[in-house]
Amino acid sequence: MRAPIAGRSGVVASAHQLASLAGISTLRAGGNAIDAAIAMSAVMAVVQPYSSHLGGDGFALIRTAAGETLALNAGGRAPAAATPERYPDGIPLRGGRAVAVPGLVDAWCALSGRLGAKSLAETLAPAMTLAREGFAVPSALARLIRAMQDVLAADTGCREAFLQDGPPAPGSLLRQPDLAQTLESIAADGRDGFYGGETGRRIAACVREGGGYLDEADLATNQAVWGEPLTITYNGWTVYEQPLPSQGIVTLMALSTIEGFHHGAEPVVSPDGIHESAEAMRLALLDRQTHLGDPDAVEVPVERLLSKAYAAEQRGRIGHQAGAPVAARDGDTTSFAVADGEGNLVSFIQSVFQPWGAAVLAPGTGVLLNDRMRGFSLDPNSPNVLRPGARTVHTLNTWLLERADGLIYAGGTPGADYQVQVNAQLVSAIVDHKLNAQSAIDAPKWALTGPGDLALESRFPDDAFAELAQRGHNIVRALPWESVLCRCQIVGRAANGGLLAASDPRADGAALGW
Repeated sequence: MRAPIAGRSGVVASAHQLASLAGISTLRAGGNAIDAAIAMSAVMAVVQPYSSHLGGDGFALIRTAAGETLALNAGGRAPAAATPERYPDGIPLRGGRAVAVPGLVDAWCALSGRLGAKSLAETLAPAMTLAREGFAVPSALARLIRAMQDVLAADTGCREAFLQDGPPAPGSLLRQPDLAQTLESIAADGRDGFYGGETGRRIAACVREGGGYLDEADLATNQAVWGEPLTITYNGWTVYEQPLPSQGIVTLMALSTIEGFHHGAEPVVSPDGIHESAEAMRLALLDRQTHLGDPDAVEVPVERLLSKAYAAEQRGRIGHQAGAPVAARDGDTTSFAVADGEGNLVSFIQSVFQPWGAAVLAPGTGVLLNDRMRGFSLDPNSPNVLRPGARTVHTLNTWLLERADGLIYAGGTPGADYQVQVNAQLVSAIVDHKLNAQSAIDAPKWALTGPGDLALESRFPDDAFAELAQRGHNIVRALPWESVLCRCQIVGRAANGGLLAASDPRADGAALGW
């Protein structure tokens, strides 16, 4: 429908125009892509609180101007007092018992301290202004507050922050003075302005009052971990993904499997290609359940799972008919990407997990808290079983894609377990089908959803629906542009230094360049 946005000095792509504006403004003021990513991250927490917040997590993949490829994992850990025995009835969706240690603010501090060109006070300034002075409520936020009104009203902090005069109408002004004050504390004192002092005490007290196990000692533990990205070669390109405990490895496993099917010879909407890709993803998701856990606690056979030999074995397991069903989780998240003229690229994703997270906002802080404890298993035989202080297998993942001539892309999408599925489709669309970044985003998407269900946007041709149903897939017709499946954002840099950005029309955001 449209081409990617072009730029020379900087490009950004996000799911909200105010975040994109904050990123571009930071770049124009002399910041680099890392500074712009922090500015965009903080703004997204202000303007899309249902999907990400300071009380959630953040992951990033970075290609530096010096040529390093780095991964930052700030998925918060389970509280030290959280054990399976404390959850005899399962881990709840809402409330203090669902809350893991927030990691996002630690990600900001780690990124700024190692790679930033500006201070946190400068990069957080746009978010502080929007929180203090307010912003016009978009229709999506108004709708999501109204839909969750009863859940939000049950929590004192959420009620005071989002339901001051009932659900806000589209276009009305939403101010968050407590959140502005917390951002100011972080700008002044770094991580101590969030994890320590009055803010940390209020967060810990709020969680404990809600029956949870988070305390000040948990908050004092650094949550951001630098790691080496996982990589594979794919049809002449190199793909980078988040290391464990992110489930980004699932994207790489599926890509390695479909590599041998040579999908570039057929249209992106081909029933054969969809079937083979969906089955490859199904097998990778089954391996996730069998193998993945916190690498500090369990041994994960990463080398074998990413080997070409294992990919060939997986291809041999794919027949004409759909295999055993696998369940996939949905959730709410936001991702964005930024590139600067110096050679830095960042793909960033952040989340409170389910929409509105635990639906707990610590009074006096403006901080909405995650429900990431839901990511753990309580099955003692699972590699992802809940362990005190451990990190759950995390849905958040981002990718980089590079060709030998210097063309490089950085991207991601929200969508819990749909992330790995859509990310594989984006890479295949660019590599196999030679689509530009915007066309790769715009192409119809599919996803394994409920057990045995294969959801396809209704823009797929009728013969695809008929053929896939004959092959044993339980077909679900999704909306033509289904925002639950994905809201992708991509930036890129060509060998000649030219920059590009592409943003998903399934979201309300924007790609900008200068």
